[in-house]
Amino acid sequence: MRRLNGSGSVGRLRKSRPEGRGLYPRTATDRFNRADLLAAGRTAQLKRGRFEAIAEEVITAVGNWPRFAAEAGVPEDRWSQIQASHRLTLLQR
Repeated sequence: MRRLNGSGSVGRLRKSRPEGRGLYPRTATDRFNRADLLAAGRTAQLKRGRFEAIAEEVITAVGNWPRFAAEAGVPEDRWSQIQASHRLTLLQR
C-alpha cells in the first residue's frame, strides 16, 4: 500500500503488526502528519476551507468519545486506552 508523505511524494507503508491487522502503528513514530492530511484533501479536490470544516467536525465528535463509550458500556480502562490513541493534534492548526 502507498501513501503520500509530508513532502507530497509517495512512500511505502509497512504493516504495523506481523499478523497484518492495521496499517499504522499506534504511536507518532509513523511520521504521518498534518501535511499528509492536507495532501489527501488536495488529492480529493476539497474546496477551500472544506478540510478545516471536516477537521472541526472530527474534533467535536472525537471529543465526545468518553460519553459515547460510557453510553455503549465500554469499561473506563478500555475507553481511556482508546482515547490515548486519538491523534487530534493532526487536525489542529
